[in-house]
Amino acid sequence: VEVECEVPPEPPCANGLRPTLVHSPDECCPHWECDCYCTGWGDPHYVTFDGLYYSYQGNCTYVLVEEITPTLGNFGVYIDNYHCDVNDRVSCPRTLMVRYQSQEVLVKTL
Repeated sequence: VEVECEVPPEPPCANGLRPTLVHSPDECCPHWECDCYCTGWGDPHYVTFDGLYYSYQGNCTYVLVEEITPTLGNFGVYIDNYHCDVNDRVSCPRTLMVRYQSQEVLVKTL
């Protein structure tokens, strides 16, 4: 049965990027999706999936990504920071931790 679809209006994405029109073989009509990514740099600064900016200067471990409702099996990404200047004002990443199911991958600085 042939179905006529109208393209839904383009929604705004929370992170300020333009959405992508997706034509899925499993669905009859196309829909919009917003790209989802985050970035991190420097001592340490982050832009979250929704486009918000954070600067984490603590001497602790921060949650970068973690499942709210576990569907992938214990998935999470964490950053362990330490104070790397004499005045304890600047933090540097010591370890990036990626957890998935029963596995844990640690990326450490030297």
